[in-house]
This record gives sequence, structure tokens and C-alpha cells, in this order.
Amino acid sequence: MDDMLSETFRTLYAYLMRQRDPETAAKLLDEGLAAAQKEVADGSENPAVPVEIAAIHALRGNREHALDWLEFGYAAIR
Repeated sequence: MDDMLSETFRTLYAYLMRQRDPETAAKLLDEGLAAAQKEVADGSENPAVPVEIAAIHALRGNREHALDWLEFGYAAIR
């Protein structure tokens, strides 16, 4: 894997915007989650996609879903 960070710039930007503009951050996370879920539904085997979904769930405070998606991503590279 050549990417240093698995998260997209959209998700990283949402992380930075959480305090300044929570509405924009939430919208960016919604868009990012929808895009990543579409990739999974379309059969993507890129392990960065579940890591992206895990990051979004973590930013939303949903640890259980974040850990589930990290496990899924880890299983994809094994």
C-alpha cells in the first residue's frame, strides 16, 4: 500500500472542521460514508475503504462500528 494515510482528504477535513463548523463536518462525514459504502457495495477490495468507514465511525463516537470496520479492513489484507 503506497498511501501514507488511508483516510480521504474529505474525512481529514471533516475532522479539522468539527469544532469550527460542526454542520459542515457532519455533511462531509455523511458524504464520505456514502461514498465508501458504495465502494464496498460495488465490490471494492481496497483495505483503505473499510479504514475510511472506521475513521468516520470513530469521529462520530461509535467505537463498536469503528472496531468492526478496522477488523474487516485488516482481514482484507491478510
